[in-house]
Amino acid sequence: DEHKEACRELAFNPTTKEIDLGDPTERRYGPEAFLCGGVQKQREVRVGLDVATSGAAKETIPQGFMAELEQKTLAYGSVRQVCRVIGTATGNSMPWPVVDDTGNVAAILAEATTISTSVDPTFSAITFLAYKLSSKPVFASSEILQDSAFNLGSYLAEAIGVRFGRGENVYFTTGTNSSQPQGVVNCSGTGVTSAVATAFTPDELLGLIHSLDPSYRALPSAGFMMHDTSLLYCRKFKDANGQFLWQPG
Repeated sequence: DEHKEACRELAFNPTTKEIDLGDPTERRYGPEAFLCGGVQKQREVRVGLDVATSGAAKETIPQGFMAELEQKTLAYGSVRQVCRVIGTATGNSMPWPVVDDTGNVAAILAEATTISTSVDPTFSAITFLAYKLSSKPVFASSEILQDSAFNLGSYLAEAIGVRFGRGENVYFTTGTNSSQPQGVVNCSGTGVTSAVATAFTPDELLGLIHSLDPSYRALPSAGFMMHDTSLLYCRKFKDANGQFLWQPG
């Protein structure tokens, strides 16, 4: 609507393929005064802009096209969404203290006897290191940012954020802990080994779930993650009557 109103004020036909800008030798730069309906108005004349090349956002300059920018998407996992994110003031290493006392149990002590030995909990620390990720640069001219029919600045900011999401998801999942974060796959123990390397059964899946100690499994934050291909494999499980085992809820 704003574009239509501007065209009406300027008595400009937006469907024309040619625009007469007058004699270039007499053209004035910056705000240029003109009369429209007897009222003097101001407009800005831009000259000397280089034409963007195809594939480098030239397609976003208004030429009578759909005023919607269609984006190609690609799922990249959501490990960060289930992470506990902790910010630090600097990029220094962060030791995380841990304690293991699961191997110790209380013992019956006879009356009027003393404790023979003491067993202390085992303390240690996991050190989290800092890594720097780069989205890789995106070069955009000021002209294309000004002339585009879309808010390219906003789109680029969103696209760069998605790049970080893709990169983080890879490292958080399969990171080797050698000059990169340690991914959950590489720091997890084996719960159940399936009889077939390329497939698994419902019984093996249940065995995997129960291989996790109930003290962890009962936590509200406990959950299981898998690739979408594995999820589809699970949803195809059927009983003897051909009914899917995976039911809503």
